[in-house]
Amino acid sequence: MEIIKKNLCLILALIFISCSSNDDNSVSSNGFKINGKFYPTDFAQANSCSPYILIFSSPENHNIGHFSRFDLYNGSCTIDTPLTVGTYTLSNGGIYDHNPIQVVDTQSEEHTLAYSIYKNNGIKSGTVTVNSVMSNDKQITEIDLDYHFVWEDKTLIGHYSGAVTPD
Repeated sequence: MEIIKKNLCLILALIFISCSSNDDNSVSSNGFKINGKFYPTDFAQANSCSPYILIFSSPENHNIGHFSRFDLYNGSCTIDTPLTVGTYTLSNGGIYDHNPIQVVDTQSEEHTLAYSIYKNNGIKSGTVTVNSVMSNDKQITEIDLDYHFVWEDKTLIGHYSGAVTPD
């Protein structure tokens, strides 16, 4: 009986260890984490020219939930160039910092969880990896991407894969 109890405790401990996640550096479902708190985002919106303004939010109306917003610049000044697969960063100009990089929870007291424009407000780095993108002409219709932004006191990690609504 003692052996069964020890084995049962060992099995429960292994199950607990295998189910807990120590990886705070990734998000596998649609949403984002800021300082470890997860916010689901099942809706995406984008405009049809460079820089591409991308908004990932909880409901379609991002004024009543939570959302993350950033702009990707594809290196072209022509609005006819579609967004492509690749890595966009603050340091290479792929993340367009002349418009806000913004994380908001309209239902919290703080409201704005993170914000930067022109690389201000303590932002240290930003990377967006576009894994796949489908577009109709220059309008994004589907996207799969991962994003990671670091401020002095905040870290934002996000993922979105799915349909994109035109802005």
